[in-house]
Amino acid sequence: METAQYCATCQAPLNPISGYSRCNPLIRGAQRITGALEVAGRRTRRSWAGICGILVGGFGAHKFILGYTNEGIIQIVITS
Repeated sequence: METAQYCATCQAPLNPISGYSRCNPLIRGAQRITGALEVAGRRTRRSWAGICGILVGGFGAHKFILGYTNEGIIQIVITS
């Protein structure tokens, strides 16, 4: 059985596959990029939801885009 190896900087256990810990600058950079992409995706989705809410708001299409499925179904049933 192997003993866990630890980072000399942050004392966190090293990932057995990559050999890096969470404090590695490459991993931190990748996390920043991934986080930025997620934020951009949310902004895009909210923009589309806003456009749909203005154009066909009565049908609840914007609710589905934002992931509010139950509220979207309720709005369709009420407006039908």
